[in-house]
Amino acid sequence: DGKYFVSGGRDNTLRIWDANDHQPIHSQLKGGHKNFVASVAYSPDGKLIVSGSDDATVQLWDAESGNTAGKPMKNHTGSLNGVAFSPDGKWIVSGASDQLLCLWDTASQTLMDVMTGHEDGIESVAFSPNGKFIASGSKDNTVRLWNRKSGRLIHRPMTAHDKMVRGVAFSRDGELIASASYDGTVRLWHVRSGRSIAELTG
Repeated sequence: DGKYFVSGGRDNTLRIWDANDHQPIHSQLKGGHKNFVASVAYSPDGKLIVSGSDDATVQLWDAESGNTAGKPMKNHTGSLNGVAFSPDGKWIVSGASDQLLCLWDTASQTLMDVMTGHEDGIESVAFSPNGKFIASGSKDNTVRLWNRKSGRLIHRPMTAHDKMVRGVAFSRDGELIASASYDGTVRLWHVRSGRSIAELTG
């Protein structure tokens, strides 16, 4: 509902903040990670928070109480640089420096799939608005699009950036992906073809 936002820090904790006065609404959310928190996301209904850490774990939190909601989810061997909920909240995707994308069932917190293909660490992840696709950006300078159900690549890697892809996001209609890179550009990609259709600089 836009009333709160969450941050993760190098002190191994999370904080929930009031979006209006920018004050924390809880004491630090701690006890879930043993190293710095590199990525965070709210569930669509605002009841859960997922975090990814340099300790290679994914952790769920109860947004209202600030307590952990289950044990750390383990499969990665590197820092968790990107986490995201599916639009219906049923799935979590995590991307890490170990080059793996992991798909988790939110309710059971079990690993459902592992997607491989990137040639360097994954920096960012995003679900499509319909929940059928996952986009990932990597230090290998590519954007990749995955079928959430099969775990397979939709088409060849999207290549145009000269440096790592630090952020990816879908348009509201799911037709485009935006990628932000350390090369100083934002590119727009056509989801169905995988073609770069625009380069934004500034």
